[in-house]
Amino acid sequence: MALRSFLRVVSFALVFSVAQHAQAQPSFADIDLQFAPGIPLPNEESAEARLIGLDINVGVPVPLGERSFLLPGVSYHLDSVSFRNAPLLSKPPRLHSIEASLRLVQLLPRRWTLTLSAALGLAGDFQSVDSGLLRGNALVLANHKFNERVTLGGGFLATYGFGVFLPLPAIFLRWSPTRRFWLEAFLPAYVRMTVLAHERVETSLVVQVAGQNYAIREARSAPCPSFDDGSDACLDNIAYSLATAQLDVGVNLGVTIWLHLHGGVTLFRRFEQRTASGRTLPDGENRVANGPVIGVRLVVRLPSGEAEGEEGEGEEIEPTPPNPSSDP
Repeated sequence: MALRSFLRVVSFALVFSVAQHAQAQPSFADIDLQFAPGIPLPNEESAEARLIGLDINVGVPVPLGERSFLLPGVSYHLDSVSFRNAPLLSKPPRLHSIEASLRLVQLLPRRWTLTLSAALGLAGDFQSVDSGLLRGNALVLANHKFNERVTLGGGFLATYGFGVFLPLPAIFLRWSPTRRFWLEAFLPAYVRMTVLAHERVETSLVVQVAGQNYAIREARSAPCPSFDDGSDACLDNIAYSLATAQLDVGVNLGVTIWLHLHGGVTLFRRFEQRTASGRTLPDGENRVANGPVIGVRLVVRLPSGEAEGEEGEGEEIEPTPPNPSSDP
């Protein structure tokens, strides 16, 4: 496959990843399978890409004392693409990311909670592995539980998920006027409104924003082009941004095991082909037409109360920094 065709198709696989689902309760493990049908390929008449994504996340809380604990975790994401009416694109590109994370949660007096989180991983086509595949993010967040209905927090988030290093302010809000309804927001990553229709059924409307930066190490079949000033215009990575709105329905299968069905549409998706220095290639910035996304997710949650301090003064382990390799 020619490099240009490979890059065009890889770009569509990128828009299938988004920030990790937020939960009112953290999970021991979850497996998420997603599908995005019928994404039209530019400059390819009637050709479409069909994308499949897989996420596997595992985290185990480790108590350090009565009011503090660690949560080490590992996550893996795969994007795979197949084609319709595109016989020349015979090699389906696969994009991977592997990430290890560590969170420290400290319950403080007067209903304060401090969360420190860091993650480091690799993201790319894995044709070869080098330091250019390294990705990371970090979070410092302080939450205050004013009462049983309102928790508010703030801090700082640093991420490389959008292709450049971004230090951002972080705001967390959880408002639960009744036991069966709550609104949770972690800006700039997500806003989630949940209704507990039944003790075993919850329905959520989720709006999420995320990004990723995959290193591309596919062997070149032609010499590297140059910019007008003579500098190399070699593709090194593809950065993207994506926003989605989805309806999520979760059913409790027993104890702490939940099955979630989610589906919705993308609100915005853009990819950008860049050099190693972060310079955008000529004609390298593109927007992809919005379309539907659907998925199914199996979650093993942490039992209620495990992440809270005495008398409910603690705060849930969530939120986490945006995971650059996750479901739509």
